[in-house]
Amino acid sequence: MQYLCNVAIAFDVLCNVILGGKNDETLSARSGRAKDAGKLWGRLLAGTLNAIFPGHTKAAEIHDEQRAEIVDDLEEQDLGKG
Repeated sequence: MQYLCNVAIAFDVLCNVILGGKNDETLSARSGRAKDAGKLWGRLLAGTLNAIFPGHTKAAEIHDEQRAEIVDDLEEQDLGKG
């Protein structure tokens, strides 16, 4: 099950990059932020995602932030080994 979740997140990030987003965020989280900023595409995509999976975009934003913190911690550990 974790494998499928990882594949879904990777696909979400890939879609975001293809559509001009950053390579460290999911399209789900980006659409939630765009919705909050009043952007039409964000309202449409986040609305659709949240209708299918209630609370999805907010959960994606939280997950993206947690993943970024983990990456930062790992990078700091690697730099400390230098």
